[in-house]
Amino acid sequence: MITLRQWLYSGLLMLFSMTASAKPVIEVITSDRYPVTGVQSALNQGYAVQIYNLNDGKKLVKRLAGTLPPNQTAAKQKLENTLHNMGQQAVQAAFMKAFKAQQLAAQYGLDRYPAIVFEHGRSVIYGVTDLNAALKRYHRYKITE
Repeated sequence: MITLRQWLYSGLLMLFSMTASAKPVIEVITSDRYPVTGVQSALNQGYAVQIYNLNDGKKLVKRLAGTLPPNQTAAKQKLENTLHNMGQQAVQAAFMKAFKAQQLAAQYGLDRYPAIVFEHGRSVIYGVTDLNAALKRYHRYKITE
């Protein structure tokens, strides 16, 4: 029979192992104009890399509007049908993903891009698109901190 103490220790051990194995996250806010390099290298170093493109919202709207007829009533009906066929959850997910860059930029108070974000906004490197260079700067900063 397992004791309460053993149960607590096993639970804490499991929780610690889950958090200890969590990869540090690099969030990149960029656009089509500034492609990101060094992603595979960052992944190989154990980072999780999430790239958010400021152009994705415009692309989604353009994709949805691009097939609409010129007649406003017909366009409205076709758009409603398209959104209905996609389903509410899929539409919400598509818009959330497409506008995630803008949401994060506002959340972190970013004032320009490209921006490479560490520690969920605690450290930001602007104007760099090479993750190798950004990681070198970040590690130099962390050493002097």
